[in-house]
Amino acid sequence: MFSSRTPRTSPRSARPNSATWREEFDKRNVKIIGLSVDPVDNHAGWADDIRETQGHAPNYPMIGDTDLSISKAWGMLAGH
Repeated sequence: MFSSRTPRTSPRSARPNSATWREEFDKRNVKIIGLSVDPVDNHAGWADDIRETQGHAPNYPMIGDTDLSISKAWGMLAGH
């Protein structure tokens, strides 16, 4: 889970696109999704920023969880 355009988000979000990670995910039949606390409308700009700073944009679907309902239901937030 992340908020778009924070200094640590771009490198971490681009990492699953790397050839090494993609090969390993494919071998294990793992599919990646992103869960963001930002609205879906923000994701295009965020993906462009990652493309610019990391050399490629995320190639996985993004879920906007602005009300934190998914994050809380999955126990992803400390103290919730």
